[in-house]
Amino acid sequence: MADILKLVSNVTPSEASQIDLEPYTEEQFTSDIQRMTNGRCDSKLIEEIVKGSRGTIQWLKDDINLDFTMSFNRQAYEVNGRQVFWGGMALSVRDGGKGLIEAHTRALARAGVERMFNTRATDVVMGDVGVEGLKVLQTGEDGQSQEVVLTTPSIILAAGGFEASRELRGKYLGKDWEMARVGTFFQAKLLVADYHHVSRCGERPTILVMDLKSRIVLVHG
Repeated sequence: MADILKLVSNVTPSEASQIDLEPYTEEQFTSDIQRMTNGRCDSKLIEEIVKGSRGTIQWLKDDINLDFTMSFNRQAYEVNGRQVFWGGMALSVRDGGKGLIEAHTRALARAGVERMFNTRATDVVMGDVGVEGLKVLQTGEDGQSQEVVLTTPSIILAAGGFEASRELRGKYLGKDWEMARVGTFFQAKLLVADYHHVSRCGERPTILVMDLKSRIVLVHG
């Protein structure tokens, strides 16, 4: 409980004395991941996630300036005059997803990150020693597109998931998942990439181009 109170901004000392919150141990965290994946998870990766989770939360608070709160509105019930938390999800962010994005947007601005919208990655530029750049197709306000080459030695591709695709859910998760109800229409395809080519298959991929000598660019398709 004391560890959580160091992170949140919506709990007074008097309120803290009326909260019941069970510890969420590394063993419980690991067990939950194994249970949710039916044991089909990489043990080394899970260990990194579990052991690095507390430090990551602290980084989000200190460096990104996320305003963490205790989620009284959805993870706690009043029992005999006390707020009892359940489910191992005590933390939230003020204003939810909107607050999360606003904090990250401000952090990007402080770091001098340039963001490009309506910019579609079309190919990775390869050289003798590896990645040298990224070809993108930028669409202006007039609807006209032009190809631009971003010079960079490092690229991270992130295209979301495929949960909005009934076909892909059935193929990779099992036939029963074809009938699942999902909350997004945008995560519908896979991003296919190799060392020589990038295929934009996701509806809204994000390309993080990292150039330590000049700039970092976020490309939103």
